[in-house]
Amino acid sequence: MTSDVRTDLTVLQQEIDQIDTQIHDLLMDRSRIAAEIAASERNLALPIRPAREAALLRRLIDRHRGHLPLITVFRIWREMVVGCAVQRQPITVAVSIEDANDPLWDLARDHFGGAVTYRATGLPNQTVRALADGSAGIGVVPWPESAPSEPWWLPLLTRDDDPLRVVAALPALASSDPTEAGALMVARHRHSKTGDDRTLLAIELAADVSRGRLRELLEGVGLQPVNFWSWDAEGNLSHTMQLFEIDDYVANDDERLQQLSLSLGSDLIRAQSIGGFAVQMRREG
Repeated sequence: MTSDVRTDLTVLQQEIDQIDTQIHDLLMDRSRIAAEIAASERNLALPIRPAREAALLRRLIDRHRGHLPLITVFRIWREMVVGCAVQRQPITVAVSIEDANDPLWDLARDHFGGAVTYRATGLPNQTVRALADGSAGIGVVPWPESAPSEPWWLPLLTRDDDPLRVVAALPALASSDPTEAGALMVARHRHSKTGDDRTLLAIELAADVSRGRLRELLEGVGLQPVNFWSWDAEGNLSHTMQLFEIDDYVANDDERLQQLSLSLGSDLIRAQSIGGFAVQMRREG
């Protein structure tokens, strides 16, 4: 290696050292500002903001250039965001797994990083109970499924002032692999609008209304369903609970729900959002 090449390499390494120092300075500045924000928001139950994080990720994707993999940028920012959040209060993440090889464990760790405490809770209903009793602040649960057993999302059907809600879908940055594992994040936090959202809408019925009829009524009031799960209360087909994934943000005071109530009449017991999430962003590979 010639002297000129060694000199060039030394200069480049010095530039990297300077950049690393600048990055560290900025991280410390960000941490300080985050702590000041936390001091002014003492009543915020959850120290992270899924909607704001989704907006941040979308902005990073839009401006990203060069060969650095997007997933690397995403993980750096996730560690930074959660690391700043735990300055306010420690975070315990309850994960619905019984086996350490369950992909939900890796999903949770990839999303929340190394600054939080993890707790394996077994069945999804146990995760929701941990959130309800305060022994965990965030829960990671599998997507709903149609099954005879009581679904984990039933306790979210409440109008409490401080309810448990679905607030995010994992992974936030998804691959194009259709077999990639997915999960939902539940917390005592309200589902917030980001501009590109999905809502989980529970519909409890006192009569047997077909899936096709429900879809028709939903579309008729401007609610587009993209997924569907059902549960019969103890096998009683005349009293069913339907859960729809709606392609939009739907709050419980949305006038479209009032229109749906008029359409279903006495067949409807209740139609209520149990939360939702920002539409997942995609990456290649």
